[in-house]
Amino acid sequence: MSKIKPILAALCAVLLLAVCAGCAGGQENNTQEGRFEFVSGGTAIWPGQNFNEIKDSLGAYLTLDESASCAFPDMKDKVYGYGAYEVYTVDDGKKETVIRITLLDDSVTAEGGLKIGDGEQKVFDVLGKKEKQTASGLEYLFYVKGKTVMEIGIFDGYVVSIQIMEKDN
Repeated sequence: MSKIKPILAALCAVLLLAVCAGCAGGQENNTQEGRFEFVSGGTAIWPGQNFNEIKDSLGAYLTLDESASCAFPDMKDKVYGYGAYEVYTVDDGKKETVIRITLLDDSVTAEGGLKIGDGEQKVFDVLGKKEKQTASGLEYLFYVKGKTVMEIGIFDGYVVSIQIMEKDN
């Protein structure tokens, strides 16, 4: 039970930060060419991608949550759950676009083999040392690559969340 509370706090903070992903906007000097992406079964997924083009190659999703978008009028927000990760999209009726990928456990990895449970030193070794930002008792590292941002949540020196999203302009 004592491990569940920090994880729940981490998830709440991740959701809070996901709503205002613009926190990484001031990190222009660390922008690299390319993009962050997540690979599942040989299929690369990245923010801004047309989800309709890759949905079938990801296999059957386990859960699907749909709601009217509060950020984009006349569109739907969708969250596809694949067990170890989730893909967030926005659907305008013609095109469904990936807006965020969230890794949920240590069975999947992000750039450089990073995964939930890794020590923060591994993050620094793979992506470089950054100054942490704090919100809701968690520390966050934001890395920018091209038009994407990788947000890594740290609690007690360990990775508790990894998200890849589109960078605000």
